[in-house]
Amino acid sequence: MAAEPSSDWPQWRGPLRDNLSSFKGLSTDWAAQPPALLWKVTGLGAGYASVSIADGRLYTTGNRDGAQQLIAIDLNSQEVAWTTPLTEKSPSHGYEGSRCTPTIDGDKAYVVTSNGTIACVSTADGRIVWQKPFKDWGGRMMSGWGFSESPLVDGDTVLCTPGSADAMIVCLDKVTGAEIWKSAVPDFGTAGKQGAGYSSIIISEAAGVKQYVQLVGRGVIG
Repeated sequence: MAAEPSSDWPQWRGPLRDNLSSFKGLSTDWAAQPPALLWKVTGLGAGYASVSIADGRLYTTGNRDGAQQLIAIDLNSQEVAWTTPLTEKSPSHGYEGSRCTPTIDGDKAYVVTSNGTIACVSTADGRIVWQKPFKDWGGRMMSGWGFSESPLVDGDTVLCTPGSADAMIVCLDKVTGAEIWKSAVPDFGTAGKQGAGYSSIIISEAAGVKQYVQLVGRGVIG
């Protein structure tokens, strides 16, 4: 999501996807001055997702209760506000568990399941607004370990990586999920494997040219 730095952490690696925080005065010597534990939440399920923070809520994904779920937690009460099953059952692949750190944009959350579906969810109540399976674009991962991506919101669009030769990256209307464009990337090189990789799209403005840059199974594309 293209956004100015704020007190929120609304997506993977922060507001600008650069892993930089604007907070000042944090201790750099945790051995001498360790941070105090304020609270913790358990039972969010199996997975490798990080967390997003926006408008007083924390969001993450995890496999629990037989499905891959998007979970919202109220920061004031530390209680689960809602959970939304994103799959009918927990996806089966190597290293089972969720991968996606949700992307929060206003009153919507965007998430990619590890079996390859992008979904738009209302942050108010967890209602699924729309969802699109990557198989509709012939999507594939470079391995059998599941899709590992956090969607990128840019203006009125949301981008993700199905990983097929004629739809390596797709750009969708973030409100309706309708396809705006898709990027064909034929098999290139001999290193790696064809398909999506373990990475999330970033925006580059190098030399004044806006590009969407992604690391996929064969290498870096833009």
